[in-house]
Amino acid sequence: MDSKRMKILKDLDDELLTPADFQLTGGQAVQEMVEEGRRAKEGMETPKLVIKPFVHLEPANVIIIPYETLRGAGAPGVDSRAL
Repeated sequence: MDSKRMKILKDLDDELLTPADFQLTGGQAVQEMVEEGRRAKEGMETPKLVIKPFVHLEPANVIIIPYETLRGAGAPGVDSRAL
């Protein structure tokens, strides 16, 4: 894929389609999301919809391959029969 064109594509949250880089996004942002989810499950607060931006991997650093190829290379994953 053309990495320059891939950077233009966005999802519904106006984020890149590439995976988020949680190390660059910062552990604190991820920890806040986990804590908010825990408090909501325990009824300590009403869940609120807050879309937090993430730092994403650059498209030039992402490989897109078919699922079967990935599984054939020995990567763990979801059983394709469940899809």
